[in-house]
Amino acid sequence: MLEAGERTCAFSYASSPGKHQILKDLGQWAEKILAFYVKPVKDDRPLRVEFLSGQKTFGQIASFVHSLSSLHKAYAYPAVLIEADLRAALAGDEFERAYGSLFSRLGAGSSVMRLRRNIRPFR
Repeated sequence: MLEAGERTCAFSYASSPGKHQILKDLGQWAEKILAFYVKPVKDDRPLRVEFLSGQKTFGQIASFVHSLSSLHKAYAYPAVLIEADLRAALAGDEFERAYGSLFSRLGAGSSVMRLRRNIRPFR
């Protein structure tokens, strides 16, 4: 597991981009999609970051994401993504219905975690 401040190495988004229809549609760009995980703060889960390789180095991107995501000691998620999520999220009652249905089918011992938007320390 990652400790606070650590990140993984960058890795290819897909091992065989030519086998995935959506990635095929991206043509030469598909092979430039990379990803990594970073854990900006101790008390939250790591973030998965996907990016296009090219103008900025992996280290620059990781540093930038880390600085945006480490503002709260227990909540590692950039404010700009919180705002985008608020605009796109399901209504609370719709989500609770879906979550309740899934949780009841999986049972009380399941490791299904609440979404970050439902546990953030601010609104």
